[in-house]
Amino acid sequence: DAKTERYAGFIETDLNGFQVRLDAVQRVRKYDALGVLYGAATPLKFDSDNHFYGLNARRRVDSQYFQNVIIFGIETNAWGQDRRYPTQPNWGLVKLVSNTRASYIKNDLDLKSTGTRLSVGIRSESLERNQLFTGVTTKMEETVKAWELGVTQKIDSQNSVFVRRSQSYRLPNLDELPTPVYDVSNNPIALRTQFDKTNELGWKFNGSNTSSVVRIYQSELTDEIIYDPVQFGNMNIPQTRRTGLDSFARLHINPQVSMTGAYSHRHTEFGTGPNTGKQLPMAPQDVVTVRGDWRFASNQTVGLGWMHVASQQIAGDFANQKRMPSYNVADARYVYQMASSDISLVVRNLTNKNYYSYATTTSGYSVYPDQGRSLMLTLRHKF
Repeated sequence: DAKTERYAGFIETDLNGFQVRLDAVQRVRKYDALGVLYGAATPLKFDSDNHFYGLNARRRVDSQYFQNVIIFGIETNAWGQDRRYPTQPNWGLVKLVSNTRASYIKNDLDLKSTGTRLSVGIRSESLERNQLFTGVTTKMEETVKAWELGVTQKIDSQNSVFVRRSQSYRLPNLDELPTPVYDVSNNPIALRTQFDKTNELGWKFNGSNTSSVVRIYQSELTDEIIYDPVQFGNMNIPQTRRTGLDSFARLHINPQVSMTGAYSHRHTEFGTGPNTGKQLPMAPQDVVTVRGDWRFASNQTVGLGWMHVASQQIAGDFANQKRMPSYNVADARYVYQMASSDISLVVRNLTNKNYYSYATTTSGYSVYPDQGRSLMLTLRHKF
């Protein structure tokens, strides 16, 4: 049983040539369910609240030679959750807290004579995260930065190429913080922030009936956060690498029929340590998706989708000794649209295929089967 309340509002005005906007969002969610913990059915009650405030300013300058758009702002986000387990009173109250404060700036400069866009952006964020569980506190405080530099060059009205370098980050989430691995002296090894520096080169095509994007990339990750099922904990891997190609295409065969397809090829490996050069677990080399949609009436659409995921190393298999098989899965969708509402019926795993998308080295080889054929009916109304 889940109950969610969400309230949002904004104020926007023009101030000396800047478009200034203030956003405020509040979300409250109460969740009662029956989970499986330590092999036993366990009732649980999760109550969470989220408060977000954002203030930003945007200015556009348009001249004969260039167009420049700059946006900068600040954000605060406070999230908390109380977890209770009615049949396990000795566990007490599990309290999760996350507070963030961020500032950012992004600038896009378009040179009209050459069709060149220069982009630069940076974001600084201070985070405080804590999980209190039966009197034991796990706290993390850190300030991190993300940034990007990019150039896009138009070739003609339909084609453009781009190059980009960026840095992103990921902090341990609130469920990862209290479950680190331990050293030989049985002391917990504190989790560190994961950083990713990526170089990418790509091409975009945007025609009247066809659009596509292709990019090649190389990523160097420092302190990647990964779960080790052998030690039943989360840990950092000092260095990992990813190189690959991503492609996406959309084709409008006619006003009623469209096709989309995507293909990703990647090579992932450990960069240091005893497993240097080995493939990372749960990182398939190839993923292919194809989808077709047919709007056979003005307010009705049917669609079919298919996905192929290549073979991959199972979770925790850092030495590359065990692989799980590839799998293919299909789904179908029907949508009926009304003035302010729509009804959708989705059939997942259309062929009722027996497969699994996750396996671990726990107990040698443990498999988590995916769901068979399932139906989901959704009614959505816009007020």
